[in-house]
Amino acid sequence: MIVLLSLQVFDDCEQNYPRILQHNDSLQSSTATEKGTAQYLLCGIRGSLSQVFDIQIPNITVPINIGVTQIDFSLTDIKIFNLQVPELDVKLNEQNIVQLYLPNCDVDLKFQWKFQQSSYPYTTDSGSGTVVLRNGTMSGSAISEVDGVKCPGHMKVNVIKSNLEYQSLKIQLQGGQSWIFQSLIDIIMEAVQVQIAGFISSTMSAGFVKLANDVFEDGRREMNYTNNKFIKDERYTDRVQIGSRFATLLFSGQTYLKENLTDEYITEFGWFGEIGRQQQLLLYNYINRFLTNMVQRLVTSGICFKGYRFNSCFVHFSQIKIIIIYLLTTHTYLIDQVYQHLNFELNQLNNSK
Repeated sequence: MIVLLSLQVFDDCEQNYPRILQHNDSLQSSTATEKGTAQYLLCGIRGSLSQVFDIQIPNITVPINIGVTQIDFSLTDIKIFNLQVPELDVKLNEQNIVQLYLPNCDVDLKFQWKFQQSSYPYTTDSGSGTVVLRNGTMSGSAISEVDGVKCPGHMKVNVIKSNLEYQSLKIQLQGGQSWIFQSLIDIIMEAVQVQIAGFISSTMSAGFVKLANDVFEDGRREMNYTNNKFIKDERYTDRVQIGSRFATLLFSGQTYLKENLTDEYITEFGWFGEIGRQQQLLLYNYINRFLTNMVQRLVTSGICFKGYRFNSCFVHFSQIKIIIIYLLTTHTYLIDQVYQHLNFELNQLNNSK
């Protein structure tokens, strides 16, 4: 079972609330266990894997000495065309560092190669190639940060240490008609393999940093209420807070009268759009759908960054019965009491998707 906890505190609108947020401005938090954090990140990574295929990978040039001469062997147009991440494990400690383990990864790359002899007769050759890595284990340490001055409300993730171990790494080179290539192919393969192993490690590390930042950064800064008149600030106020086997995300959660806002990070769209004010007796169906969606978000990730990518990870719930007993002056709905019961069932997440 994945356990995620969420606490939301609503306060009165403060028209002059400071726009550069800090830790003490946090009125909303979302806390996840190690297993919950791992599942959330894994869902986000799987949903964003297609972006890895578009990463611009720098060229590689390997100088190879062959007695009295040298050849420069280059790999260009390197593309990842297959990346499988079946599982992810997370270890959390109290030093704000997240330990990530991604076992049983498969990676396939394709590239163009060429070499240039550095002395007479200056032989050149070229072709294409593939790299097939199987049963790789990527591990690393990551930290997060929020720069309240330069990028208020933005979360950034950086990998401070990474390592790649693998059981099988095969390089296949196609083309190549010159006598140098044909006679030295084993030497070339041995020299290139060492470089490629380190290259894949750094590329995967950069790729997962990109994916993690994409998971945490969806551009959403607000939630709209009452014909877009009031909003709730959804920006981060601090980096991820790491405790012993749990992680907490901190948000503003502050409500505002929108007409008094000039902040460039507050945008005109909201995740749910507007919630119109209606008679309480007519609210049941809408609020029922709203709460079901909300609880799904809380269980899945605490806050639904990139929520549309997590459809395959959402759990399903039985009917939720509620009664609205009070509406805030900001027309934000506050449910003080759940009438009779709030029943929901968690279905096992589909880890194969």
